[in-house]
Amino acid sequence: MKFAKVEFPSDDAAAKALHGIMQRGRITGLRDGTFLVPVPALEWLKEQGIPHKLLEVLNQGDVVQTLRDYSAHPV
Repeated sequence: MKFAKVEFPSDDAAAKALHGIMQRGRITGLRDGTFLVPVPALEWLKEQGIPHKLLEVLNQGDVVQTLRDYSAHPV
């Protein structure tokens, strides 16, 4: 499965997106304020008119590496 790394321009947009995506699939929040979502969630975001910025499309291996990188560098 492919995943997308996205960011939202406001807390309101992020809250609406998180609520909707969590009901349909998995979402992972990263420390830098970005989120990993399944690629099909991008279509839902467009349909709902939720503003977002696509930063990167990742495969499963990239997601695992991203999560490991964040775990290795605690805040």
